[in-house]
Amino acid sequence: MVTRRNITANYLSAVYLALINIMFTPIYLNLLGPVQFGIVGFFILLQSLLGLLDMGASPTLARTAAQAAASGNQHLLSIFSNLLNSFEKIFASIGIVIVSIMFLLRDWVLENWISTSPEHYPMFSSSLGLMSCVVGIRFVNSLYRSSLVGLEDQVWLAKMDTLFSTLKYCGSVVVLYFISPNAVYFFCYQIAITFVELAVNKARIFKIQPRLIEFDKRFDFKAVKKALPFSAGAAYSSLLLVASTQLDRLILSGQLSIDEFGYYVLVSVISMSIGQISSPVFRAITPRLTALHAKAARAEFIDVYREATRLIAVVSLSTVLIVAFFPNEVIYAWTGDQQVSEWGGRILFWLSIAAGLAILCDIQYYLQLATGNLKLHIIGYSIYSVLQSLALMMAIAYNGALGAAIAIVSCRALYLVIWSPIVHKKYLPGIHMVWLSFDVLPIVLTQCAVAYVLSQTIPPEINQPRETILAILILNGALVVASGITVNRIIKSVQKI
Repeated sequence: MVTRRNITANYLSAVYLALINIMFTPIYLNLLGPVQFGIVGFFILLQSLLGLLDMGASPTLARTAAQAAASGNQHLLSIFSNLLNSFEKIFASIGIVIVSIMFLLRDWVLENWISTSPEHYPMFSSSLGLMSCVVGIRFVNSLYRSSLVGLEDQVWLAKMDTLFSTLKYCGSVVVLYFISPNAVYFFCYQIAITFVELAVNKARIFKIQPRLIEFDKRFDFKAVKKALPFSAGAAYSSLLLVASTQLDRLILSGQLSIDEFGYYVLVSVISMSIGQISSPVFRAITPRLTALHAKAARAEFIDVYREATRLIAVVSLSTVLIVAFFPNEVIYAWTGDQQVSEWGGRILFWLSIAAGLAILCDIQYYLQLATGNLKLHIIGYSIYSVLQSLALMMAIAYNGALGAAIAIVSCRALYLVIWSPIVHKKYLPGIHMVWLSFDVLPIVLTQCAVAYVLSQTIPPEINQPRETILAILILNGALVVASGITVNRIIKSVQKI
């Protein structure tokens, strides 16, 4: 019951966050212009790279909190408290270092990395300094968010995500429209609202676990040392994840003009939003799978894992297919800018496919995370990251942004085909063909067929009003989802026989 409630809350929040992100991003583009929007795109990249400095602390805290919440054991709660207090001190120190280094290097970044004219240097220099403060605060806040996820206070967290995202997006538009359409004011506002969010999340942890106040607040070397094996694995996994998902933007940020980089980030927002649709399920099932693994409840563990896979296939992959079959129409309905639509249509096609493949790959990661053993994930993603890095550098040199998107799809497809059977054989022997034949392919192939038929029979066109295009896309999406739900019900009926 708790898991279903968490999934529902997380999905509603994720859908809202994706919609508000999609709705306000083109507004930012219109208010700031392509050049200033490019620096906001660089800010988005910087936040993504923040995962490199997490050191595995967030998943470690979430797992420790889940164990403590599931058992109600005073000793486990004490371990969680010691880890939280120790990681707070580490993260606060790193946050200060992040801000200091970015302030010192902001002019170097402008002169040697970002491609823009000298007339924009003062504004960009100030923006880089301010965004470092936002990144530092969000870095520390990631600890509290992970703790709340592990404590299964996810309904409240979903509400707060909805509230603060509304304040961030709507407030930023108010500042840009009524005060000044300047990126400096945008980042000043982001600093203020991000700090309030951090304070609220920290207060919530102590409200739902008041006994945490009773424990020692000193830095606990023993607790940190004990968590190092899992934390190190999670940290390396985060490094690999960032390298595999952000390297394209990191390379392109230095090769494209700042306005073209802004366009690429604009297109990437759609593919990232697709990935966010699956995160509520992952966030909700990880504590549940962790608890089931601790109890050695294998049958129930497999049921939860397979059910989550089908849910993700129905909802997330249907979105992937709609975007893949109608990329130009999606961009135009979103931005109203035909130039952006023509520039990014083919790129979005490939990036949406890449997002779908990443979702299927992530399912195996969370399976391993729940068991506390990330060895296979680390080996597989290490190989994958090296191959993708080489592929990206060659593809970008040959064909720019489009080459990057095609390279990402090729590498992720290889990883899914080759590594998924290995992971399942290790952690859930004998399940791979069942998982693929019953939980993935029937739903995906049916949805793909329906999406293709719709693209031939009910295709939106660029010369239609944006509202009409959007309505057709929503209708097509609903039909694709309905086909997936139907197949999922048939699969459940077969399983009961």
